[in-house]
Amino acid sequence: MTTSTKPKVWLTGAGGQLGSALLHLFPTPELFSWCPTTHGELDLTDGEAVRSFLSKADPVAIVNCAAYTDVEGAETDRVRAYAANSDVPRLLSSLHDRVVHIGTDYVYDGTKGTAYREGEGDEHPLSVYGASKLMGEQRAHQNGAVVLRTSWLYGPVKWGGGGFYGKIRKQVEQQRSLRVVTDEVSCPTSTLTLSRVIYKILTDSWTPGLYHVTDQGEASRYDFAKEIARQLGYDCEIERLTMADIDLKARRPHYSVLEVGALQQRYPDIFRPWEVALSEVIKVDNE
Repeated sequence: MTTSTKPKVWLTGAGGQLGSALLHLFPTPELFSWCPTTHGELDLTDGEAVRSFLSKADPVAIVNCAAYTDVEGAETDRVRAYAANSDVPRLLSSLHDRVVHIGTDYVYDGTKGTAYREGEGDEHPLSVYGASKLMGEQRAHQNGAVVLRTSWLYGPVKWGGGGFYGKIRKQVEQQRSLRVVTDEVSCPTSTLTLSRVIYKILTDSWTPGLYHVTDQGEASRYDFAKEIARQLGYDCEIERLTMADIDLKARRPHYSVLEVGALQQRYPDIFRPWEVALSEVIKVDNE
């Protein structure tokens, strides 16, 4: 039995939709080998356990896909949200000089009315989730990490992903009635797109900073749902709602489209219209 001598990249949150996409798209990278962990295998909020793991694994980089993503739950579970979304990226980026951390469009309040640019300082989160993620982004950025801010992440259901796409797909296939908001607008982003960017960063020159990574264009949740149904071949009625019609604990930004700048210039072939990216995800699920 031979042991790989390639350098390791520690992948946290390997059981989530982004971690799963990375492992499916790049199962045997040429330049490194994955060292994946899930929450059940290692509690990232346990500093002693993290330090022990790092000492043994000795990775050349860390991709932090772990997060507390329950936007509603965070409103009443602040301690866990801040531990996962703020304390963990601070710890990882303080212990290692090559960390890729994932951020979110929910750091914005959505009142600007135009796309948010990298580094403009317009962050003003409306929810505990957004505030905890912003603190994590800032701490990781200050420690020299690569922070990739994305929006409305979703991926193939068969790879353990789904998100909003997975919920709508299930309802459409079961011919259930749909009620979707029209006044939350951003850009759906495929885990395949974000995974390809992460892989490029890991195998290219390392340039710390905060970058936006989304597919191209914009859509409301209603538009996204309509396109999912259309590409699946279903002609179904979708009731239009506003966020005010729904009993939500956490406030969401009405318009949080991210302008993708530096990384689109560096890797132009990766970025596509969100409708095209959606068709790739559906193709994976239909295979």
